[in-house]
Amino acid sequence: MSVWKMQSKLYLASRKEDILEVKRIQKMIVKSEAAKYKAVRTVTQDNRGKKTAGVDGKKALSPSARLALAERLMLDERAIPIRRVLIPKSDGSESNRPLTTPIVASGVAPTIEDKAKQALVRIAIEPAWEAKMEANSYGFRPGRSVHDCIVKLKLGLYRQPKYILDACLGLDQISHASILGKLESPQIIKRQIKAWLKAGVMKEGLTRRIPEAPIYKDAGTPQGGVISPLLCNIALNGLEKVVEDCLEQKKDASKKRKNKGELTYCRYADDFLVAHQDLKVILKVKKRIEEHLGELGLELSEAKTKIVHSRDRFESNEPGVNFLGFRA
Repeated sequence: MSVWKMQSKLYLASRKEDILEVKRIQKMIVKSEAAKYKAVRTVTQDNRGKKTAGVDGKKALSPSARLALAERLMLDERAIPIRRVLIPKSDGSESNRPLTTPIVASGVAPTIEDKAKQALVRIAIEPAWEAKMEANSYGFRPGRSVHDCIVKLKLGLYRQPKYILDACLGLDQISHASILGKLESPQIIKRQIKAWLKAGVMKEGLTRRIPEAPIYKDAGTPQGGVISPLLCNIALNGLEKVVEDCLEQKKDASKKRKNKGELTYCRYADDFLVAHQDLKVILKVKKRIEEHLGELGLELSEAKTKIVHSRDRFESNEPGVNFLGFRA
């Protein structure tokens, strides 16, 4: 059976909330030869991260090596430590801080075999989560882009002026329990993901857990991995419902729908915006989000989180907002 057919069946089973069928198909996918070949092709030929080597020093494989990798690929509940190097800042200095965004970067990378295993697991769990992922989450999802997020934002702001909560999360402290607790997958997949979350760091030729990097203990995701963005989306799924629940409940159903329509929410990875014409609603939303994030081991970035107005100057902030490289 082709990978696309298995993923289609997985998507439909997830829509029907048939957990047993979801797990059965996921087991079938991780054992499928077609899925293994697709995973190896993704990380060795398609992804931009193919040019970033891990601790094994490999970043390019010959055709015969790719076939050999696909044939031996399997979930063994093991994870080789990822590699970290100093990343130069724009001012010329260096920083050894862990990356806090789930994007493939030159500073951190798993081995090529771990990348392939992560791609295989992503093939097996992504369709199930796409069936129930929130509508206004746009970052690192199939069929969605930055422009979709910008269109959503502009449609929500052009009719009337609104206050905007421009927020950013620090994902380096995201709780492992918040990720593993949401997974409705076979134990082999859960244990493999847990191994990646708990993997150590290779720095200066030494394999160890770096004391100043608590993300590899009980929190954080392995940055530079194929599966990192999906894990972050899984953990943050439910944030939109938290925002909507902050709106006042109206007895009149028509008024309730109208009030709900005034709210604009969109999230791209760790950046999100909430817009509403009432400042009190925005402050209430911010407080409730902080409480929800606290349960996940996260907090809003003080330096990057602010409240602005779409048309007027608010406090010391200029009107409008910069989001994902666009001005709205």
